[in-house]
Amino acid sequence: MLLLWGRSYFSQDLLELHRRGGDGRTHDDVRGAASSRGSIGGGYVRISHPNRPSFTAGWMFAAARPDDAWWPRRFNILGFSYWNVTLPANRKNGQVHAVGFAVPHALVAALLAIAPALAARRHVLARRENPPDPAALPCGG
Repeated sequence: MLLLWGRSYFSQDLLELHRRGGDGRTHDDVRGAASSRGSIGGGYVRISHPNRPSFTAGWMFAAARPDDAWWPRRFNILGFSYWNVTLPANRKNGQVHAVGFAVPHALVAALLAIAPALAARRHVLARRENPPDPAALPCGG
């Protein structure tokens, strides 16, 4: 997580699952996760259009220069952000609806560090209560 956090200031990473929705002619769905500018987030995008032939289904990964905002945000406070927007149709796509969130990498890193920290603390306390027998050590104590 710490490496991804550091990388997020130099590269925006996107991991997405593209799926053709409905009967295959009404919309495309994109679900994914992104890391950029110190935040990591996930979201969902629905693109309405009449059977666009250039659509490719499946998992996709892309890396690009960091972007300030993935979508227009409803709020952005201390790295926490949320968006729920509908963009009008244009010549390339029909209406686009996007919903997502982002949280700071620091929060995710701290949450992922809790379990190892508790396990290390439990190990240290157990060794204090039951120190190893010096004669049993490989070097003889």
